[in-house]
Amino acid sequence: MADDTDVAVMLLYHWTKNLSDIKFYTERGKKCWSIKDAQTPLFSIKQHLLFIHAWSGCDSTSAILGKEKTAFFNIVSKSASMKAVAKTISDYCATQEEVAEASMKAFREQYGGKAIDTLRKMR
Repeated sequence: MADDTDVAVMLLYHWTKNLSDIKFYTERGKKCWSIKDAQTPLFSIKQHLLFIHAWSGCDSTSAILGKEKTAFFNIVSKSASMKAVAKTISDYCATQEEVAEASMKAFREQYGGKAIDTLRKMR
């Protein structure tokens, strides 16, 4: 039993077909859902779940972007460039420079910035 989004995201990310189904029961909402059943709609984005969760903030609203998790989830789901950003940021072998550039791309896409815009300008 858990009410923590972090736990749900980790279960969704790490669950594989060779595992038994796991039921996620929320204490507050008294809802129960299957991690196995939740995999189907997430199939194309599953590898990016940890990035989406971390980048969009670990609470219901992101301190960085001021947007709900679902809005950021939808952006990454529909954008090839954001999926590339997620892949770079999640890559253990990526250099600091690659992660920094990928992060700037993410901010630019979120705020509609141009390649020459700084974070200060986009704020």
